Amino acid sequence: MVLNLSMKWNYLKKIAKNGKEEDKPMKNARVVMPYFIMLFLLCLSGCGDGGVQLVEVNGRVLLRNQPFQNVRGGAVTFIDKRGNPVYGDILPDGSFRMKSGMEWGVPPGEYKVIVAVYSNENESEKKHTLGGAAPPELISPVKYTDVKTSGLTQSVPAEGLKDIIINLE
Repeated sequence: MVLNLSMKWNYLKKIAKNGKEEDKPMKNARVVMPYFIMLFLLCLSGCGDGGVQLVEVNGRVLLRNQPFQNVRGGAVTFIDKRGNPVYGDILPDGSFRMKSGMEWGVPPGEYKVIVAVYSNENESEKKHTLGGAAPPELISPVKYTDVKTSGLTQSVPAEGLKDIIINLE
């Protein structure tokens, strides 16, 4: 009881001396709030397209200068210097059209390229061991599925690229 009264007395003396009550949580909030505001504004500045121009990129994937046969699908992926990917789905005829997120097109720049093409050959005969459909069979060389081993690069100019050929050996 004596300790409690002593604490209250010290508290009242502090208020009388300063003329106001010090509220530590509010003081901390005043220190931290500007950082939250800066973080919020930084997040907002990352929203939207930021003025990045997207240009059309489309083409076809070949294997040793020949079209792939029995293509089920696949993807061409361009990876920029920061590791951000843009991709294009490979259609049964081997053609692709690149998109960035939900929008068609690619920001101009330098890219590393990876490619994966899958077959639909004998799909009806193959059954997955668990009773479902068989997983697709990779028909493009495995080395092109890894950015470290593909060796493919592509420069995308400001005017875009139409009908490019990506030839896998």
